Amino acid sequence: MSFEKRLAASIVQYLGDQLRSDDLTGEDKEGLEVAIQCLETVYRISSSDVHLLPSRSLVDIFKDAIKNEPIGKDTDEPVSEEDRREAEYLKTRGNDLMKVEQYKDALDSYTKAIKLDPKNAVFYCNRAAAYSKLNQHTFAIEDCRRAIEIDPNYSKAYGRMGLAYANLNNHHLARENYKKALELDPNNDSYASNLKVAEDNIAELERTNPFSTILQNPAIAQVAEGILQDPNMQNMVRDMMSNVFGSLAGGGRPGAPPGAPSGAPSGVPSGAPSGIPNLQSNFPPAGDAGSGAPPTGPGGLPTDPLSGFNLDTMMNIGQQLARQFENMNPELYDQIRRNVGGNGANPPNDNNNSNNNP
Repeated sequence: MSFEKRLAASIVQYLGDQLRSDDLTGEDKEGLEVAIQCLETVYRISSSDVHLLPSRSLVDIFKDAIKNEPIGKDTDEPVSEEDRREAEYLKTRGNDLMKVEQYKDALDSYTKAIKLDPKNAVFYCNRAAAYSKLNQHTFAIEDCRRAIEIDPNYSKAYGRMGLAYANLNNHHLARENYKKALELDPNNDSYASNLKVAEDNIAELERTNPFSTILQNPAIAQVAEGILQDPNMQNMVRDMMSNVFGSLAGGGRPGAPPGAPSGAPSGVPSGAPSGIPNLQSNFPPAGDAGSGAPPTGPGGLPTDPLSGFNLDTMMNIGQQLARQFENMNPELYDQIRRNVGGNGANPPNDNNNSNNNP
């Protein structure tokens, strides 16, 4: 019995308790139900697995863990001179630890400095460098953004965020951040060099795989975000996902013939708390998902998760996405269509990830 499964069971129990709270809206409770369903599916657990639960609740364990843990200062609270001096000392100690490649200890020092002085952009930016050295580039990006919120003209934060994006192979966003860093610090040779590397990587991606560079384009991401905020599109995606999760819960699939398990809400076991289906108990034996259903493996999950999708539904969603994309940004839509059409005959190249990351 793994630690992860026991922890997941404790989280499910806590979320189930929250569902009974009168402080949550119906939408909030729906979100918790989805979270519980996902956890139960991923970790192969159910509400009946009480043997996985520790003797104390997750809330009690957490309270004990943080009782001696000081809460960081509120960003609106003035920082005393004593705290400011201590924070500077911790930052300097973190810098020294970075020089001897003690990155985890350096990260701890920067974190303590931030707790004492949460308005200092340098502390976040330095911690971002430690995160990058530990290959935790997503956290590095988050800290760079915090630094920029405090000081929008902090060139080093843009430069380090560019490095983090480059290490995640998102060369478009790396280029945007290097450009901003160079705009704020025009004489910085490192920013200029890194910008050139990012542009070379983008050019190589466009040459070998035009579709991959389209997906990285920040303008595409902005349009996609706008599409996903559209209520009609949200309802369509929600319906599709409900169908998918429902079919997995019941062992069937979208578009399965009559008689195949549907996983509909009516199949929720009467003993399941908070109205959550016991997904594990509903899974059929391997290979027995119903007449016409795709081949299944252990737990009754399809061996090919895409085999059961209804093609008409997917085509309909794709067409609506394309129409919304064209309406929101027709120039960008035409540009993408021309690029894809003009490069479609190029053979795929698996070696399109440059190793020249700065």
